[in-house]
Amino acid sequence: MSGSEWTSVSMPYLTPRASGATDAWTEEARAAGRRGSQRIVHAGEVPGPPAVAALLGVGDGDTVVVRRRIIELDGEPTEDRMTVPHPE
Repeated sequence: MSGSEWTSVSMPYLTPRASGATDAWTEEARAAGRRGSQRIVHAGEVPGPPAVAALLGVGDGDTVVVRRRIIELDGEPTEDRMTVPHPE
């Protein structure tokens, strides 16, 4: 966020949210007078890349579930985030 003094903190992102509550990013942006949003651009199964497979303790190329989101601030993309939940 060039030119601003806004610094994000992690704890709201780690705290469980109530059912139906707004996500932490949207709330944080709103508190700073901005508009935060995110959109899912992919969710599904893919072959696990070697680094991801190693971290998850699965075989290279084994199927993993991924979710890829574009994080936006005031309608502009600010981050491309891929989440790979640990297999249970």
